[in-house]
Amino acid sequence: MPNPLTAPKLTIEQRFDFSHSDARGLVMQRGYVWAGVVLCALCVGPMSAVELCGIPAAIAFFACLGVHRRTLGALLREPLVYLLAAWGAWVATTLLWSLEPRLGTWDLRTLRFAWWVLVLWPLMPQRRRLILALCVGFLLANLAQGVLGVIRFEGWTNLDFSRQYPDRNAGWWVHPAICGYMLPAALGLHLPAALWGRGRARWFGVFGSLATWAGMFATGTRGAWVAGAGLTIVALVLAWMRSRRFANERRHFRRVLLGVVAVGACVLIAGGASPRVRSRVAETGMEVRRALVEHDLHTWSGARIRFARWAIEMIELRPITGFGAGSFETWVRTHRPEELTGPGGIDGEEHVSPMAHNLWLHAWATLGLPGLLLCVAIAYVLLRGGFGGSGNPLRAIEPAEAELGGDRRSSQEGSAALSVWSVYDSGPGLALVGILLTTVFDVQYVNSPPSALLAVLGALCLWDRPRERAGV
Repeated sequence: MPNPLTAPKLTIEQRFDFSHSDARGLVMQRGYVWAGVVLCALCVGPMSAVELCGIPAAIAFFACLGVHRRTLGALLREPLVYLLAAWGAWVATTLLWSLEPRLGTWDLRTLRFAWWVLVLWPLMPQRRRLILALCVGFLLANLAQGVLGVIRFEGWTNLDFSRQYPDRNAGWWVHPAICGYMLPAALGLHLPAALWGRGRARWFGVFGSLATWAGMFATGTRGAWVAGAGLTIVALVLAWMRSRRFANERRHFRRVLLGVVAVGACVLIAGGASPRVRSRVAETGMEVRRALVEHDLHTWSGARIRFARWAIEMIELRPITGFGAGSFETWVRTHRPEELTGPGGIDGEEHVSPMAHNLWLHAWATLGLPGLLLCVAIAYVLLRGGFGGSGNPLRAIEPAEAELGGDRRSSQEGSAALSVWSVYDSGPGLALVGILLTTVFDVQYVNSPPSALLAVLGALCLWDRPRERAGV
């Protein structure tokens, strides 16, 4: 009888080896892969689709449990699992002293997508397909923006499915600001392919990047524009570092840099030709002038500074425990009512938000120092996982034969295609950088759409992943 204490431990590749399954198990596993693809494609869809898209994957997860049960032990070694559990426990604890527990429960409700990490874990050998499915989902969101733009251009007001924001185009997303901050993640997915990809993957990355920039301009979300520009600079620095490391990419980098400058100029010209974009830019200039020159914070941009000041005041009062999840708006209304109305509002109108529009300040003010440290730890774990292994943007592209193994002649065509699309392995890491750049404008964990996206990116950025494979 084998002794479990002396039996050799399974490697991560052995845990994800499903070749021992019978024909029925392999068919079910293929269905499971497609369920995961649907989940990743629809996680950035309309909210009704987001709520339902995980059901097929959950059903397939339990149906194929006999095939992939060996993979679940490795998931227990992932720090993200324990950080998410600690996050939920601490948020629930802060409700005991929260000034508004009802609003605080939203910080817990967004954790309802965390189980996606579990159902997507056995699909990690097909991680690249899941990444491409997420890219397709974002492109479908851009397509919805295009459809809405045509509807408004033609004056078909009865078909307008986003009437709450007639001057901003968020497509099928409800709120242009909340979901506009998700688009830098889409840009991060495409930039590796656009800047140092090859063949069809490069052109797909260029098209995806341009479509994403068009979507960001359509939403009118200025914070997303800033984050997108910053992310592009980060990606260019990575491309430059690759050119310094690999001699065969130096000439390619020079061409890419010229292309980025040319495309950037075209994007600026196209954005300047849009009346809505011009009005948003002019509005930003006016608000910055009022804030810096006239010291007037009673504008939409100035309100962000006031929110930050209020959050800092809350931190000074309770730096360790915070005021509890959901307490920001209640604290402001209780302690700073004179700053919300009359001359203290925005152009004479009351304005206060349930959040501080800065993730780090909001987490510290409401969840205290433990909440802030948990946010930092989760961000570190996700970035390390996103840029680890095949996601390292500075790694050399592996030869096609090394990715698939087996007989070179029988798999040469499939291997070549796989090596071309392997550049998207770095996409989730850069997508997380894009989201991190927006955290100074928004608090992602209090809103459902970005929380769903973060759940998928978290699953794609787990540390101990198997190498991607061509088949199930």
